[in-house]
Amino acid sequence: MNILHTETLKSWGGGQNKVLNEMKLMRELGHKVFLFANPNTQIAQRAENLGFEVIACEMSKKTYHQSIPKLFSIVKKYHIHCVITHDSTDSWIGVATRILCRLNGIRTIFIRERHNLYPIKGFLSKALHTHLFDKILYISEAVGEYLEQIGVPESKLFISQAPLILQA
Repeated sequence: MNILHTETLKSWGGGQNKVLNEMKLMRELGHKVFLFANPNTQIAQRAENLGFEVIACEMSKKTYHQSIPKLFSIVKKYHIHCVITHDSTDSWIGVATRILCRLNGIRTIFIRERHNLYPIKGFLSKALHTHLFDKILYISEAVGEYLEQIGVPESKLFISQAPLILQA
């Protein structure tokens, strides 16, 4: 399976460390794993040092018009089976790309990994989680319960454990 992780944040922290650990585990399980990240970031440099192919793309709210078509072209070029987004900005890019994929007959699975309990406010942000992704991964029971409370169908929710990720 070809799996693409996206990561917007430029600094290093627990979330980025988790993404790299997931990527390493997925590779150990025999999958081809890529990273789509902002250029010159710590996660991009560390992923390259670990032998992952990193696709650099400037991702911000000001560059949606460039990053969405680039992500779409990467999904097509690398025959990506699964895209996993981790942050707000790359999740919006991922959802827009998912729509483009569906319009073009590409059935790539798009997953949003939810790392924290920050409140999800606003109609569009709730729709992002409840309707626009194929699956939502969460890191703890508390996060899963919160996602259910805002209306994410239980059938879309999976706790972030490698076997569940790979069965999505």
